[in-house]
Amino acid sequence: MYKSVKGTFRWNDIDTSINEIWRAFFQQYIRLFRQYNLHKLKTRYS
Repeated sequence: MYKSVKGTFRWNDIDTSINEIWRAFFQQYIRLFRQYNLHKLKTRYS
């Protein structure tokens, strides 16, 4: 599997796809983290 794909792939393409996936995952994580912190602040001061 890997040997047959290796010729058609360039490492640059793999790097860009990994970066896009990582960036999307990180943005989701930050959004969830902010919502969680806002929820904690609301419950603490209400």
